[in-house]
Amino acid sequence: MDNVLLVDDDAEVLNTLERVLAPRYRVYTALSAPEAEKLLERVDVKVVIADYYMPEEDGLTFLARLRQRFPKTQRILLTGGSEREVLLRAINEGDLYRYLLKPPKLQELQDVIRGAIHEYDLQRQLDLMSKEHAIYRQSGAPTGLRADVEAPINSLRKGGGLLMSGMLAVLTMVAIFAIAAFITLMVMYFFKSEAGVDFFPKFHLGDVWTGHGSSKTPAEEDPELQEP
Repeated sequence: MDNVLLVDDDAEVLNTLERVLAPRYRVYTALSAPEAEKLLERVDVKVVIADYYMPEEDGLTFLARLRQRFPKTQRILLTGGSEREVLLRAINEGDLYRYLLKPPKLQELQDVIRGAIHEYDLQRQLDLMSKEHAIYRQSGAPTGLRADVEAPINSLRKGGGLLMSGMLAVLTMVAIFAIAAFITLMVMYFFKSEAGVDFFPKFHLGDVWTGHGSSKTPAEEDPELQEP
């Protein structure tokens, strides 16, 4: 459960708000600003709701100071509707998440606390991502979410490199065999075997160069085949 701190010098008000919020949140209470600060030093609280009128220190000054010590903690001020000066100070100086008029409506209070917790979680997530990014830039090694994203990309890059290397090797072998076959055919064309056999009796390289084939029949080309 998320931690919520209520600060008010009226114990009855604290008890009432605690009963309302306890089913959804882990509620802490404090009767003064110093007591609340001591509690914040040992408990991670997401939302602090403080009343404006308190004897030792008003709630707005207390919440403004919390902004320096616990910047992610969301701060909500409870104040009366007739205190226009207080509302202006809350807007201009307090840097609050929200302020609520006393007595707060139950549904409005629940909605504001829910939104404040969401804002706290979002800021914390952004801080973690920022730290991971700083670590990555310093070390040059992927961390966290970035590692999860880059790992498959690097695998694909390696796989693609291996595939390209294999294709180049195959193409090289094919080219070598083609050149060797061409050279062998040329040698067989220009030279006869020891038995005097012409491997290409009907093919003449000169015809290829001139673009004309032989029009003679086998009998005309071979005198021994001609009739006497």
